[in-house]
Amino acid sequence: LIACANVANLVLARGSARAKEIAIRMAIGAGRGRLIRQLLTESLLLSILGGLAGLAVGYAGVHFLGSIEIPSDFPLSFGLRMDARLLTFSMTLAIVTGVVFGLLPALRSTRTDLASTIKSSDQGPARISLWRGRMSARNFLVVAQLTLSVVLLIASAFFVRGFVAAQQIDPGFRLDHTLALTFDPSLMRYDETKTRLFYKTLKDRVRDMNGVSNVALTASIPFSTNQDARRVILDGYQPRAGEDAPRAFSARVDENYFPLMETSIVRGRSFDTRDTATSPLVAIVNETLASRSWPNRDPIGQRLRLDGPKGPVVEIVGVAKTGKYMYWAEPPQAYIWTPFAQDYRAQMTLVVRTTADPASMAAAMRATTRAIDPDMPAFDVRTLESFFEKRAMLGPRLIAQMVTAIGMMGLLLAVVGLYAVVAYAVNRRTREIGIRMAIGARPGDVLRMVLNQGLGFTLIGVAIGIALAFFATRFLVAFTVGVKPHDPVVFISVPLILAAVMMAACWIPARRAARVDPVLTLRQE
Repeated sequence: LIACANVANLVLARGSARAKEIAIRMAIGAGRGRLIRQLLTESLLLSILGGLAGLAVGYAGVHFLGSIEIPSDFPLSFGLRMDARLLTFSMTLAIVTGVVFGLLPALRSTRTDLASTIKSSDQGPARISLWRGRMSARNFLVVAQLTLSVVLLIASAFFVRGFVAAQQIDPGFRLDHTLALTFDPSLMRYDETKTRLFYKTLKDRVRDMNGVSNVALTASIPFSTNQDARRVILDGYQPRAGEDAPRAFSARVDENYFPLMETSIVRGRSFDTRDTATSPLVAIVNETLASRSWPNRDPIGQRLRLDGPKGPVVEIVGVAKTGKYMYWAEPPQAYIWTPFAQDYRAQMTLVVRTTADPASMAAAMRATTRAIDPDMPAFDVRTLESFFEKRAMLGPRLIAQMVTAIGMMGLLLAVVGLYAVVAYAVNRRTREIGIRMAIGARPGDVLRMVLNQGLGFTLIGVAIGIALAFFATRFLVAFTVGVKPHDPVVFISVPLILAAVMMAACWIPARRAARVDPVLTLRQE
């Protein structure tokens, strides 16, 4: 929209400037259809060249998206490429834009009264109003560009601040010096007894390795895609017919998981050696599930039934601090952990806390696994720090980068648009400015006059843009974390920066106007 407004503005200004030329051509025999074809050809040439340049930018964007690493052992990509559909759509859009924004000025230019147009001065109107006269349409387009630029820049600043805040959030677990490896002994036809023996042997051998401080097992790590969700029913509650029990994310973990991940137990205890296959079934819930299930009551000792009315009943022995599990900006989610000793699952992830660089120990971990079973595959081998950066931060980073790039492009187009309108106004008012200076106006007066015109556009565009952004940011809160919908830092700094940039764009034509030589100007037509 900003680009189209810019094109329309420049073409309208160009058409007005050539009004006398068009009238002379028609007066000496040029047909209206021929002139319209000429003007359309010029407009189409500009739009096609712009479309080709846009395809180059688009190709760079596709290359950027293709270079993004998706955290997986498998070669995954977004699968984006430039194809015939994109090329056809882009060039068609460019041609349609050229026709639409070239045809209207062409029709208007060839419909003027020849005698009055030829007799008129090239200098155009003596005064340019924001709301009246031949400049009103172009002024409206400039204000629209500035308005949309303000909205884009505030949105980009909003997302950048959200990305910075997302990097500083406490996910509820420790990231550094941690390596994760996933195994699935069922692929090797291991039964439960053999699988438990494999994991015990693997943990014991890895724990004895140099540079390893702790080892734990978990069915899933936070932000991974293999999160389980289980139905949870308060003990004694009988769901009505057709009623679906609430669900909570769930993971099977061993007794070392909470100390290794440094996930705080705010009430009760963590799992330990008392929780065996023959002991009463226990579970740990997070603060969110505890507050939803037992408001104003102590959750320790309470009971939950898992997986449905006939599922196992577990006793709550601990409450863990609520963290982030699937999405960096997610609202508080319910979570329940069960001990691996009581709740079997074949596919598990080995989490290793190291004192050295965890990535450098991956090869040694694989060698240890092969020593137990040469055919046992280890997959999704990654450090939690890199996984969190590539998985959890991928969304906010992409949003911040793309919106910022679009915002900067919008700002550039708005600067070009405002500069073009002010420069055009200065050019059309050269004779007027010369007369003003001849009767006593100083260069500083002319400079302020031109800057005030640019300032008027800027203030109106910024005011409307802030009003629109004020409502738009309320819908952006769901995609960010740690940012207020009406952040005063964003709503004050962005308009000030935009106003400064716009005034800088007006400075060049204003300075040129202040240097007008009244003697040379008055000798012209």
